[in-house]
Amino acid sequence: MKSLALSPGDLQQQRSAARRASGFVALSMLLMLVFCAAAWMHVPDALLLSREDSRADRALHNIKRSARVVDALAAHSVMYHDHYGPSGAGPGHVPCPDTDAHIDLPPERRALSRAGPNPPCASRPEVHGVTPAHISVATLRAGVDVEAGVGYPLSYAVLSDVVNNPTGRIVNTELLSQATTLARIGVARQSAHVASQRPLLPLPLRSHVVHAPVKRRVTSWLINQLASSTLLPSSGCHPPTGCELSALYPLKKALVEGVTAERHWFWRNQWDLGYWLMVDAICADSSASCRWHVDPAGVATVDEQPGTTPVLLTLQDVSVL
Repeated sequence: MKSLALSPGDLQQQRSAARRASGFVALSMLLMLVFCAAAWMHVPDALLLSREDSRADRALHNIKRSARVVDALAAHSVMYHDHYGPSGAGPGHVPCPDTDAHIDLPPERRALSRAGPNPPCASRPEVHGVTPAHISVATLRAGVDVEAGVGYPLSYAVLSDVVNNPTGRIVNTELLSQATTLARIGVARQSAHVASQRPLLPLPLRSHVVHAPVKRRVTSWLINQLASSTLLPSSGCHPPTGCELSALYPLKKALVEGVTAERHWFWRNQWDLGYWLMVDAICADSSASCRWHVDPAGVATVDEQPGTTPVLLTLQDVSVL
C-alpha cells in the first residue's frame, strides 16, 4: 500500500488556514463581547430614563390634583353661606385640616369616613394637617379631594384667621383685599417608599382668588335683602350724601333669614362696614319703579383705609338710568 505524505508546502498551507480560522473566531468573539458590553451599559440608562419619566408623571399628576383641591376650597369659601346658612361662619372662611391622617399614610389605611375637617383648629397662627377628603354639608358630604381613596394625603396648612371653627374669625373685604395666602395645599413626598424624592412645592390658595367672587356673592345677597326691606325709603340715605349701611340700626335689629343680626354672618363679619347706600327720594313711593345699581368703584370716605373703599349701592328710578 502506498502512504500519503504531505509535502512541506502542503503543511505550510494547512498551518496558514488554521491560523486564519483561529483569528476569525477570536475577532467574532471580541465583537460579540463589545456588543454585549455596549448593550449592558445602556440598560441602566434606559431604566434611569424610565424611572425619571415615572417620577415626572407622578409630580405632574400631584400638581394637577393639588390644583383641583385649591379650586374646590375656593368654591366652598365663596358659597359658604349657601352651605351653612345665616348662622354659619360666612363667605371667605375655609375648613380646618384633617388631623386623623398624615402625609405618609397609605390610601388603603385611611378611614374615609373620618377624613373630614377636625375643628376647632385655631390654636396657632397657621394650622397644619392634611387636606380633608370631604366637607359635611347638612346630611351630605361635599368632595374636596376626590383622589383621597387612591393617593397619599395632601398636606394642608391654613391661616387660623380664616378658619370656620372656632367662630369669631372676622373675614370680610378688608382681610381678603390684602395679599394673603389663606392656605397651602401640596404633598411632602410623591411616595412614602421613595425617600430620596424631593418634596413638591405646595400650591397656595391666595386671598385675591376668592376676594372678588366672595364680594360679588355678598353684594348679591345684600341686594336681595334690601329689595325686600321697607326701611330704606325713610332711612334718610338720600343723595347727595347717602349713608353707611351700618347706620341702618332698625335693619340691624330686625330678624334676617330667621336670626338676629348679632348671630348673622353678615354683621358678625362686619360686612356692613363695606357698603354705602344712596336711595332716591322718589323710591319712597311704592308705585315707583326703582332698582339697585352697583358701583364697583365705591365711594370715598373720610376715614377710608387702603383697599377698603365701600361699595356704593344706589336705588334709582329706572326712568333716570
